[in-house]
Amino acid sequence: MKGTHVARVSPTRPPGTGCPPDRRTHSPGTGTSRKGRADSGYSTVEAVLLLPVLVAITLTVIQFALLWHARTLAQSTARVGAQAARAYTATDEDGLRQARTYLDTVDPALLAGADIEVSRTRTSVEVQVRARVLAVPGLPFTLAVDERSSGPLERFVAADAPR
Repeated sequence: MKGTHVARVSPTRPPGTGCPPDRRTHSPGTGTSRKGRADSGYSTVEAVLLLPVLVAITLTVIQFALLWHARTLAQSTARVGAQAARAYTATDEDGLRQARTYLDTVDPALLAGADIEVSRTRTSVEVQVRARVLAVPGLPFTLAVDERSSGPLERFVAADAPR
């Protein structure tokens, strides 16, 4: 069959491009990518701007989670100290010792240097725990907790004594 031309389509080249498949990002005849030169480098700039913000937000969330845990720990420490100090014939030192033992057993690093005070009236005892919370490095602030627990003293009262 002379004079008859049959066009064959190559499976490796997209129809009408005349170029290999790995060069499909170029517009035919222009020599520039479809993305354009004006967009080059935007992802790097976005990462440079967003990454510090995301890291700061993450560290802040971690710091407030530590604050929540520290408040719970300080409250439990005060409660344990108050329970020990309010027992019949117990002293303030008993409450202080129990509170310190509890804090050192559960998490000594979270409330390092905690100040525990036990005060007593004629009918009640109160334990106060104050401390700075373990700080996340890189944040410009520190947080503190101040928790209290109190309860009535266990005491013997004679039947004819005023209550």
